Parts: sequence; C-alpha cells; structure tokens
Amino acid sequence: MISKVPIVFAFDNNLLLPAGVCIYSLLANARPETFYDIYILYPENDMFDSKYFDNLSPVFSNYTLSFIPVSEFVSAFEVRGVTKPTYYRLLIPELFPQYDKVIYADVDIIFRQDLSSIYNADCSGYYIAATYDLCMNLDEGWRKYVDGNRELRGGEYIQAGFLIVNCEELRRDGMVDIFKEKARSKYKFQDQDILNICCSGRVKILPWHYNMTDYAFYYLNVKPELLTDKYANSDIELAKKVGNLH
Repeated sequence: MISKVPIVFAFDNNLLLPAGVCIYSLLANARPETFYDIYILYPENDMFDSKYFDNLSPVFSNYTLSFIPVSEFVSAFEVRGVTKPTYYRLLIPELFPQYDKVIYADVDIIFRQDLSSIYNADCSGYYIAATYDLCMNLDEGWRKYVDGNRELRGGEYIQAGFLIVNCEELRRDGMVDIFKEKARSKYKFQDQDILNICCSGRVKILPWHYNMTDYAFYYLNVKPELLTDKYANSDIELAKKVGNLH
C-alpha cells in the first residue's frame, strides 16, 4: 500500500542549491511504498526558478512537486541572516486546508531515513511535534537566553527546523492568527521563538534523530555525558546511524 506524505519547504532563490540537495536526499531515502507530496513556499515577488528542480524527475517517480507563492510577512523581522520565508511555516494550517497534518522541514537538512512512520504517528491533542533544541536546553550560554525570556520555558525549548504540523488542531483553535500577531514582535529566533511560546504545553517531542543539528555532533564528541543523561544509548546509536543532518 502506498503511504502518501505531504511535506512543506519554504525558501527563496538564495537557497536553491541546498534545497535541491535536501529534496534529493529525501527521495533517495524513501521506502518503495512512500510517496511524497512536496510543496515549496516562496515569496510572491521573487523571481523563483522552479525549473531548477526539473532534474529530479528523470531520477525519481515517488513524488509530486508544487510551488506556492506567499505574500504574507513582507515586513517581518529579519535577523542573523534568516529571511522572511522562515515565517511561512506559521501559515501551513491556513495554506493547506486539504490536510489534517503535514511535515515541515528546513532545506539545510540531509535526510537519511524515510519519514512515513513518523508522519503517521499519533499527534492528537498536540499542535506540533518537534525535537528538543539541544543547544538551547543544554548549553549554559544559550540557556540564559531562554531563561531570560518570560515567555519561554527552560529545558523545553524545541527546534523548529523539522516539524509535524497538526493543521486540524491549529485551525480549530485559530492559532494562525495568533502566530501572525506574534510575528509583529522582534524575536531573536523569529518563528522558532513564536512556536515555542504559542504552542507551549501542546508539543509532542520527537526522537532527536529526526533533526540533528550541528550541536548534536558537538555533544556527541565533546560532551557525551550531557546526552547520556537525557537519552538512552540505543537512541544515540540510532542517531549516529540514520539521523537526519541539519
């Protein structure tokens, strides 16, 4: 039986090359029965080069690819070189009324595993599912940022680069409007801070191998004791073997 998985990316022309590598890795690691409905959100006024992805079709047949222009967040706060499309993930429940649930992923990820199992995981009662942000929860310096913000919860900060978005729950509670209002403020980590604030208490924590940032490898090699306090050795070994590299 074919397992269809809708997955959304958001970026502009500056990230075409990493996006191509990312999507290639996604398709290359799919099980034979997995079919990805891929959606790319891009700025409406961008001269977006969708032909860049034509080279995928001679190699893979297990996907569809759709491009959706977005006009929201034109004046959104940009910082650390992270541009407006980072906010587009906040619009997913509104942009995809046909889905109860979708995956969102940043394009600076190399996938090393199939995503159908995690997509089909039960997210009832949760707004989103995500991994913990190891850096923001374990590093003393970055932990000060979280602890110093009354709206954030220390030790529970999640990384927004890989999400299961429970569109049904978010639509039911009108959360997209709340996200948009929050986006008027200047948060250092932009949409990631917004999701941590607005979805607090309604986040399902995913195994960390679905979203291994560079800090994951820092802790693996420099401070492994911090990981073994939080994760079983079997989780760590699985992450080394098939963890998605972010």
